Amino acid sequence: MARQQSLVGVYALLASERSEAARMLLGTLQQQPGPGERPRRRAELLLLQAESARLGEDTAAAIRFGTHAVEVMSEHGLRTPVLAVPVPGLTALTDLVPRLGPLALARPVPPPGIGALTKAERRSLVAVAEHGTVAAAAGSLFLSRETVKWHLARVYRKLGVSSRTEAIRAAADAGLFPQKTGEEAG
Repeated sequence: MARQQSLVGVYALLASERSEAARMLLGTLQQQPGPGERPRRRAELLLLQAESARLGEDTAAAIRFGTHAVEVMSEHGLRTPVLAVPVPGLTALTDLVPRLGPLALARPVPPPGIGALTKAERRSLVAVAEHGTVAAAAGSLFLSRETVKWHLARVYRKLGVSSRTEAIRAAADAGLFPQKTGEEAG
């Protein structure tokens, strides 16, 4: 569960354009034993590192991580790791790493459920992404944990997902997270 919360943190950092913090967290995740050793998870982490490097304007690192991700995906016949990166980022990475293009084309279209979320469901999802846990999100919203869990359950159903990480990915793809300006991000 801590690992899933860490990935949630990566998505939140990338969505708020804090690429350097995302890169640091991704580096830590790469060093941890466990699911990161599986080819799919390794490719996802590499693609997220490529995206955070791209956002941080480190083109050489973005190409290096993206190329390595393509190698892992090709070696193991993987296609789903591209779901780890929001569509705009994946498009930009494909420009940097052309071999990623055919793999990116396999990306399924996300469900159109973001528009169906209520204001409370959106607030709960954004708060969980920003704070990392249901308890912290509930505290920031002045709601009970059970209320936030209820909102998240409805979010999962409407988005057709089964985890917090998948919901945050879908929300990031849809541009749900507010973008910070240079002054706010610093």
